[in-house]
Amino acid sequence: MAYSFNGRCYATPEDVTTAVTSSFPRVDSTGMASLSGAPTVSASGLLSYSVQTSPYAGGGSMTAQVVQLQPCTQTWADYPLSFVVFVVAVFFALAMGFSHGKGLA
Repeated sequence: MAYSFNGRCYATPEDVTTAVTSSFPRVDSTGMASLSGAPTVSASGLLSYSVQTSPYAGGGSMTAQVVQLQPCTQTWADYPLSFVVFVVAVFFALAMGFSHGKGLA
């Protein structure tokens, strides 16, 4: 089942956890936020992960994040442009190859 997360549609729960993992660590003017452990997606589509914040001023905290993922259907906008160009190029190459091969027999 495909899930929607942060405005994008992901084909599998593993793709969602990869997206979460790749968005950390985050560093800004106040400190750093990093994942504490691997994110998980339950069978019911519940995304769970923990974020540890480390302010530059000292201290820190751990917060648990729980997000109910919504099902989605993938659209052309979810595929990288290079993939779409590849599919179109293969289609035209095959179409041109078949049309030029008709008079050779």
